[in-house]
Amino acid sequence: MSGLELPEGFKLTVGFTTRINGVLTGQVHLMRPRKRWGGYAKVATTTTCEGGGDTDQSIIGRLLASYYRESDWL
Repeated sequence: MSGLELPEGFKLTVGFTTRINGVLTGQVHLMRPRKRWGGYAKVATTTTCEGGGDTDQSIIGRLLASYYRESDWL
């Protein structure tokens, strides 16, 4: 196992992409499987941009940190 991995059942989705001043930017969502109704629930969101130095691992790391930080108090 190298680097960060998504927890079992979780997935990433792209919220939207757009160009701002010629730079491709977008939103990435971390989705958690729902227990009762099926499907997925959005639990964390981050933004990224082309040429910003974001790797897949850094994006996953930010999403997981946000998810675990916000779910600590529940």
